[in-house]
Amino acid sequence: MIYIFDAGNRETHGQYLREMHQQRHDIFVNTLGWYQLESLFGLEIDQYDTRLATHLISVSDDGHVMGGVRVMPTTFGTFLGEQYRQKLHDQSYEFGPKVWEMYRLFVSDSDWLSAAGHPVRREVMLSLYEFLLQQGAEKVVAVSDVKAFEKLPPFWQAREIGKRSKYTIRGGSDRECVLVEIPIKAEILAVTKKVLGYEGTQLMRAETRLDPAAVKVLPEEIYAVNRWLSYHPDKIRDARQLLQASDTDPQACKGFKEMVATAIKHAMTAGPQQAPAEGRLH
Repeated sequence: MIYIFDAGNRETHGQYLREMHQQRHDIFVNTLGWYQLESLFGLEIDQYDTRLATHLISVSDDGHVMGGVRVMPTTFGTFLGEQYRQKLHDQSYEFGPKVWEMYRLFVSDSDWLSAAGHPVRREVMLSLYEFLLQQGAEKVVAVSDVKAFEKLPPFWQAREIGKRSKYTIRGGSDRECVLVEIPIKAEILAVTKKVLGYEGTQLMRAETRLDPAAVKVLPEEIYAVNRWLSYHPDKIRDARQLLQASDTDPQACKGFKEMVATAIKHAMTAGPQQAPAEGRLH
């Protein structure tokens, strides 16, 4: 089952998001070697993992995160809109409420990129499409590995809308990624479900079935402190201990929140920081 996590449940069910960020770090940093995304807390979080984003997460029957993706409308700052616009073939390409971005697609199983396709990946992508149709989206844009893009079914009508770029994964292997656009149409969803053999929906809100699993510290707060610690490495040990105890110890939570406030003040003084790109883009 794929669950919806957004501003309405990200605090009451935040432990699932915490596990998602941990898995993203394990996959993108430890496995693929994208060290630009490395976090001192072992949680891969960027400045777009906020209450404005929606995360669609696959959760097993025993409560473990198995995969997921982040989506958000391009009506405000997004990774693709801010970091990849210069790679668009058409610089007048219009982002807006009908154009959504998908990013940070992952599956915890190391075999998720197999030629046969992974069932969790298929469920995430199917639920992503269904969710976007419910939101009234007309298209979704994403940065895709070229090989993954070429494997998309023809009836998805995906097209390249940007220049290809090379990126490097662990071991120095060069691959290519490309900015793609996929139209969102009810008939495409119907064909996809028929081809994959799915009936009904695999998508529901987290609070309808999952037990509450609250957190006291939100992803954007961890992101802010992680950035600040690069200027104050002497505080790393304290920050880790405070975060680890923050959900059960009010004093630890208060201590971490004070670090958050300091980090935000520092960021306002230092100015905006650009998000690191996946791998090493050429």
